[in-house]
Amino acid sequence: MARKFIFSLFALLPAITPQALIFVRADCPAASPISLCCTTLQPYSSNSYVWENICGFSADASTPIGSMCSSTSSCTVYTLCCTSSFECQSGVDGPIGINCTTN
Repeated sequence: MARKFIFSLFALLPAITPQALIFVRADCPAASPISLCCTTLQPYSSNSYVWENICGFSADASTPIGSMCSSTSSCTVYTLCCTSSFECQSGVDGPIGINCTTN
């Protein structure tokens, strides 16, 4: 029985995306509940070609975007609170935090 249960859990792993692993920090405001650790934080306009043509999403030019993100509680770069996240279709620069602020 235990083996069957463990096998069932492993069968589900491919269905879990990095977006599913994003966590909510207690100190993030309700308007930006998604907590990410990102390597960069820049306006959409600084990398708009990649965001629009490779990743397939668009935003206002001034929207703060966090890229090369992960969900970890021990962040050594930018700890961000974001309104949403996006998984770049090509796997480049992602996951991506959208409309992020440092907190």
